[in-house]
Parts: sequence; structure tokens; C-alpha cells
Amino acid sequence: MTPTLLITGANRGIGLALTERYLEHGWRVIACCRFPGSAPHLMTLKNRYTSLTTHALDVTDHAAVQDLASRLSDTPVHLLINNAGQYGPKGYQLGETDTEAWREVLEVNTIAPLVMAESFTPHLTLANNSGHTPIFAFISSKVGSMSDN
Repeated sequence: MTPTLLITGANRGIGLALTERYLEHGWRVIACCRFPGSAPHLMTLKNRYTSLTTHALDVTDHAAVQDLASRLSDTPVHLLINNAGQYGPKGYQLGETDTEAWREVLEVNTIAPLVMAESFTPHLTLANNSGHTPIFAFISSKVGSMSDN
């Protein structure tokens, strides 16, 4: 069985690089990002690899996450990489906190990965039932750094 990766934030940076590497190593990749059609390098990979499927997914839209999980209900996922992330506001002073912007950051960086894990646990169970050890991976770049932001 060809292993399957489901990855969020696949349109650029770490997510795009991981998408490409896993494709090069023969994996089936389900690449998610908000606007796949606006991600030229991802679309180039899609044209090159038949093992790549892309899905428009805003990880903060929990209904959309559930819908994708339902549409992929028979798909074993061997590796789920939660990579989507968002920087917080910059350049503001004490007393100028943009609470709505910070709520969005917390939604993307903390709540959405939990919802992804909950929604796709059955898919990892399918992989486990086929003799593979499934993995949830939660990664970040500078976006998730407490000391560097």
C-alpha cells in the first residue's frame, strides 16, 4: 500500500517543501491550503504528480474540516502534518492590542490543529489497521516561536 500524507499549509514554505519531498519519495499526498489555485508551485507539482490531490481548506472553518474528513472517509492517512500557521500582529504598542487578530492567531495555531486531529483520527486508524504506524505531526516555523516573536 502506498503511504498517504495529509498536510495543511501546503502552498508555501515548509509545507510546500514537505509536499514536494514526499511526492519525490513515492507517497500519495493530500495537500491542503486556503487557495490552491493561487499557489503556482503547488499547481506545478499537481501537474507533475498524479499522486497529488489538492483541497481548498481554511483550517479555522471547522465545518469544512469535517466535510473534507467525510469526503476522505475511506482514505487511510499514514502521516498527518498540521503545518498551517499564522503570525501575530506586529508593530503595535502597549494599549494597541488587536484582540481580534490575536484570536485568529490562536484559532489557526492552537484550536485548528486539535480539530484536524479529532476529525482525521479515523483515517489514521485505517492506516494502523493496515499494519502501518500512523503519525500526527504538529510543526511550525518562526510562526510558533514564543521567544522569536
